Amino acid sequence: MKTFGERVRALRIERGISQKEMAAKTNLASSSYRDLEMNSASKHLLEVLPKIAETLETSIVTDRKSVV
Repeated sequence: MKTFGERVRALRIERGISQKEMAAKTNLASSSYRDLEMNSASKHLLEVLPKIAETLETSIVTDRKSVV
């Protein structure tokens, strides 16, 4: 099963959005966004999750099987 960061990265690439663009749209530093995709930064996750879902044109699923 893919990690959250792997799923976000795959959707971002599929949508043709760079990490720098995602960082700007989620109001994170580029390094913080990169860390999020690498599953090493969780302190910002709850505050940016809705913006990530909006930018990637997907929804947040709450059933523990899939988030973004």
